[in-house]
Amino acid sequence: MQTYETTIVVDSLQKAEDVQTSVDKIETFIKNHGGNILKREDWGKKRLAYEINRKQYGTYVHFVYEAPSSMPGLIEGEFRLEEKILRYLTVAADSNLASEAEQDQVQQVEVASESADAETTESEPVAEASGEAASNDGDPVNTQETAVGDSDTAEVASAPPEEQTTPKE
Repeated sequence: MQTYETTIVVDSLQKAEDVQTSVDKIETFIKNHGGNILKREDWGKKRLAYEINRKQYGTYVHFVYEAPSSMPGLIEGEFRLEEKILRYLTVAADSNLASEAEQDQVQQVEVASESADAETTESEPVAEASGEAASNDGDPVNTQETAVGDSDTAEVASAPPEEQTTPKE
């Protein structure tokens, strides 16, 4: 199966439910014809570079999916029949894009689980305005300390030796 990217522009004068119905219809069409949707991005309402059918705005939706090589012709035929879709573009994507989309999905799941874990644990004390760092039970704290004085002679005290700056004379 080949990886494809399709971007559509839906008439922005349509109700949000109608736009969602059109997008859902496209998703089911791809799935019914042997495709697998990897990513869907709603780009929202944007001004068109030029008027299309006397419309100045459109709602953009971007799909990344895997499908058989016959899919672009089939899906573009569906786009031509759908009056709400002003423009569309389908391109064959890199195979790396499919693995990136899968990695994005995995990262989103991990972030969601981490945020759920963070909500269940107690929050750490916040550093006070005086500059004192909060203790985190013996873990090293990454703080950057700078010397007070002339900006030409200031050095970063906690930076590694190769990154420390010395004044030029």
